[in-house]
Amino acid sequence: MNYKNIIGFLLTIIPGSFIYVLANFGHPKISKPNFNNITKLIIISCIYACVEYAFKIPSYYIFGLNLFSQLTLQMIWFTLTTIGVILYEKYYLKQIIPFSSYLCVFGILVLLYVESHLRIKTKK
Repeated sequence: MNYKNIIGFLLTIIPGSFIYVLANFGHPKISKPNFNNITKLIIISCIYACVEYAFKIPSYYIFGLNLFSQLTLQMIWFTLTTIGVILYEKYYLKQIIPFSSYLCVFGILVLLYVESHLRIKTKK
């Protein structure tokens, strides 16, 4: 495995996943949602999404597709954004994360590893 591609992939995909979390959940709480507030949220989210894709697309096409299939890349993205949401809830919103959430993320990581390993075996 090419470690340069792995490091490049991680250095570009991790910031993209955390920007994704901000785009979806990083807005101040709105007590009375109305059209103007929702419009502002959509505009802010679109700006975050553009920055996110500035990390994500190069990550996929320069580094990721040399290492993984499209399905595996999507599973990695899902896992990283889930971890990002957990960290956001725990450290920014100061919510208690149930142990079951950690188990689910760990289970996803194990399944991701198994799926990737089986794909490599079937290619040989």
